[in-house]
Amino acid sequence: MAPRKLDPITGRLLPIEGKSDLMRRVEARLGRTLEQDYLEFYMTEGHSQRELAKRWGVNRHLVFERTMRGNRRCWVDWLRLPRRDEKDVPDRKRAEASRCSLPGCNEADHLDSAHWIAAASGGPTGWNLVRLCPNHHRALDRGDPEVAKAVEKVALYQAVQSVLQDTKLAEPQKIETLHYVVRSVLARKADL
Repeated sequence: MAPRKLDPITGRLLPIEGKSDLMRRVEARLGRTLEQDYLEFYMTEGHSQRELAKRWGVNRHLVFERTMRGNRRCWVDWLRLPRRDEKDVPDRKRAEASRCSLPGCNEADHLDSAHWIAAASGGPTGWNLVRLCPNHHRALDRGDPEVAKAVEKVALYQAVQSVLQDTKLAEPQKIETLHYVVRSVLARKADL
C-alpha cells in the first residue's frame, strides 16, 4: 500500500483515494463491487448491518460507524453509499422478525429470544436463539414435546442457513461445520 499523503498546510493525513486493499480483497471474494452488494443485499433486500458485515467478513463498525478515532471514515462514508433508516426495511422482513417463529402462531407482542440449547449448558447465540412468544417459550422450558419438536425444526433451519451463508468457510469446512451443528441441534447439546 502506498504511503498516505499529508496536507501541506495542516500536516494531517489526507483521506485515501480509491479503495483500500481490504476492500479490494472483499470484492474479489464476493465477485462484485462493494457498492453493488451494498445496494442489493442491504438497501433492497433489507438485511441488517450485522448480516452485511458478516457477509463481507469485517467488523460492523468498520462499515457503518460514523465516529471513528483518528479521523478515519467508515466504508459507507468512504464509498459515499446511501444510509438507510430502519423504517425503510421491507415490511415483509420486519414482519417476519417480529412474529413468533413457530408455524401457525401469529403472536407478535413481547417476543422472547429462547435458547434451544440452554445458555447454562453452553448454548451459543445466533442460530441457537429462536424468537418465541412467552407461552411457547414457557412450554419449551417445561419440556412440552410438541413445542420442542417445532423449535428443533426452526433451530435446525437457522443453524443450516447460518453455516451456508458464512462466506469465510471453504466447502470442506462448511461440511464439517454443518455436521457438527446438526448433531448439536438434534442432540440438544452445545458440545459433542
